[in-house]
Amino acid sequence: MQSLQQLLYLALYFYLGSFTHITYDTFFFYQKKLLLIKHIIFFSFIAFLWISIANKFSIQMIYIYYIIFIVGYTISYKIFHSYITKTNTIYKAYIDKFKIFLFYYIKLLLMPPLYNYIRCKIYMKSYYHKYPYLKPIGIKRLF
Repeated sequence: MQSLQQLLYLALYFYLGSFTHITYDTFFFYQKKLLLIKHIIFFSFIAFLWISIANKFSIQMIYIYYIIFIVGYTISYKIFHSYITKTNTIYKAYIDKFKIFLFYYIKLLLMPPLYNYIRCKIYMKSYYHKYPYLKPIGIKRLF
């Protein structure tokens, strides 16, 4: 029974290594800013996950688990890296459109309409002051 339990732990850490690679490739393909901070947060989450698994199943930390984790990561890299990269490049256009759509509605929700109205009036006033010949004809001049 002890060997079956050790085999289960090895499979668990192999899966954790594969999971780490797949989530890393998926999340950080789209990232451009503050990568160091995001990497630190991601790998601290993985370390927290590792520690919580070890505490939940009362696993003693043996160096073979680290090696199995790295083997799982590298095998996942060899198998899934090209597929994940290809899939991410396909979906990048859709994600960019969704991001623009999402940021537009977040901006509408966070800023009151009065602010946009005042900003538009100030812009129109300065624009028509700069180009008076583009100003639309008023109702008095029209009739």
